[in-house]
Amino acid sequence: MTKPVDYRGAVVEDLDLQPALTVYANESIDKVLIAAYEREFSQVPVLNDESNKKIIGYIDVEKLLKQDNDHSKSVNDYTIRFASKNKRFRVITPYTPLEELDSFLIDNEFAIGNYGPTKKVRTRNSHQRRSQQLPMSSQAGLQRRRVNNNTQNDDSTSSGRNSSSLPSSPRLSTVGRGVAYDPRDLQVEEEQNQHPKLTLMEEVLLLGLKDRQGYLSFWNDNISYALRGCILIELALRKRIAMVRDPNRRRYDLADRLVEVTNDKLTGEVLLDETLKLIKTSEKLSVGNWIDLLSGETWNVMKIGYQLKQVRERLAKGLVDKGVLRTEKKNFLLFDMATHPIVDTVSKRDAIERVLALANPNTVALDMNKLYKNPNVRARVTRSVALLLSGYAASVLENAFATLNYDTREEAFMRTDELLNEFGVWPWGFVGTGSGSAVDGATGIGSASIDTSDQVETPASAAMSHASAAQITNLVRSAKEEVGEDELEFEVIATVFSVFGKMDSLL
Repeated sequence: MTKPVDYRGAVVEDLDLQPALTVYANESIDKVLIAAYEREFSQVPVLNDESNKKIIGYIDVEKLLKQDNDHSKSVNDYTIRFASKNKRFRVITPYTPLEELDSFLIDNEFAIGNYGPTKKVRTRNSHQRRSQQLPMSSQAGLQRRRVNNNTQNDDSTSSGRNSSSLPSSPRLSTVGRGVAYDPRDLQVEEEQNQHPKLTLMEEVLLLGLKDRQGYLSFWNDNISYALRGCILIELALRKRIAMVRDPNRRRYDLADRLVEVTNDKLTGEVLLDETLKLIKTSEKLSVGNWIDLLSGETWNVMKIGYQLKQVRERLAKGLVDKGVLRTEKKNFLLFDMATHPIVDTVSKRDAIERVLALANPNTVALDMNKLYKNPNVRARVTRSVALLLSGYAASVLENAFATLNYDTREEAFMRTDELLNEFGVWPWGFVGTGSGSAVDGATGIGSASIDTSDQVETPASAAMSHASAAQITNLVRSAKEEVGEDELEFEVIATVFSVFGKMDSLL
C-alpha cells in the first residue's frame, strides 16, 4: 500500500450543502439564468434527477443568453450532453495509469478539476459526489470529463496508484459532502456581496446615456469631472481610502483635508484599482487636488500622468462586459463613433427608482426596498444619496426626472440642491437637520441658498415645505446611522459632495 501524500492550500470540512451550481434536467430554464447571473459562471452542470444524481451534460450559458428562450421549456431542452451514439467519452480517475493519462491528454481536449485536501486519507467513490459540486471549466472540451463509479480491490488498483502522480481525494463522511475551500475566497465573496453589481460611476453613466442612441449629450461638460469624484466615493464606500487621522485637520476646509490609502487590496474594477495605486504611490493630497489631477485640471506638468484617460469609454466597455450595454457603430456625417445602447433596462430602471425615491417631493416615507433590494449592500442610504448627488453634479438627472411633470420636476431639483447642502458638510446635517431645527423651527432645510422673500406662502405650501424638511431630516439621520466606526471614510464622501457643490465656480 502506498504512503498517503500530503497536500496544502485548502481546508476540508464536511458540510451538508447542496452542490454549488447544478440543476436537474426537469427543472425550469429560469433557474439556470438566475444562477448564471448571480455567480457569473459560463457553464452549469446538469444532473439526471434527484434520485439518480448522475451528470448527463451541461448548459452553455453564453449560448443560452444569445437565443430567444422559451421560459416554459425545461433544462433538458437546452442541455449539451456528454455522450451519444457517435460521441463517447473517456473515464479518468486518480487511479488511471500515467501512460494511459498521458495518451488521453495528448489526443483529447480536457478540463481539470483542482482538489485541495489536507487529510492523509484515500477514497474510491468520493469523486462522483465531489464532481457534482465543483464548478465546471469554461473550456471547450468539458464534456469529456467524467468520473469513475466502479469499485476495485486494492490489489488491482495498486499498480495504477503507484504509476499515477494524481492526488487522492479525502474520504467523505456518510453524513455530509466534502467541500474544499480557501477561507480567503469566503472573505472575497462576503465583500462582493456588500457591493452592488454596478459601481457608482457606471450608474451615473447609465443615467446619462440615451436608451436607444447609446451616447451621452454632446453638451455635457460636467460629467467627466463628476465621474472622478464618483471614483473617490466608491473607494471610500469600499473602505480603501479615508481621511488622514489628524486632529488638526478640522482647522482646514473639507476640500483641503488630506486623503490616504487604508487598504491597498485590489477591487477588481480597473478604474478603481488604477486610482488606488496612484493615491498609494503619491504623496498625501487633498480630495479636491485628487479630483483635479484625475481630471487633468492642473498646470503642474509633472503630474499630467495622474489623469485618467477615456473614463467614459472604459466605463461603457465595463457595462458591456456586465451585459448591461452593447456596442454599435454609428455614422455622424464626418466620422464614425462607437455607441452603447442599453440592453439591460432593469439596471437603469432600478437606478432611476433610487433617485426618485430620494428626490421626488411626493415621497411620503423612504422605502428601503427601493434603494437596493439586496439588504447586504453596505451603506444603502449613503450609496443612494451619492448616486443622486453625483447625477446632479454630472447633469444627468434630466433623464431620471423625465416622468415627472414640470412643477414636480422643479421641486425635485430644489430638493436635490437642499440635499447637496446637507450632505456637503461634515458632520452631516450640520446645516439644519442635525439638531432637528428643520422640523421644529421655522427655517427650512437649505433656506440659506433659496430666496423666498418675494413668495407668498400659503398654508398648503407651508405644510408641504414642513413635510419635505421632515423627510430630509429622516434621510440624514438614516445616513448618519450607517457611519458607525468608519467616520474617516464617510468624511471623504462628504468632502466630494462639498466639491460638487462648488463645481459651477470650478468649471
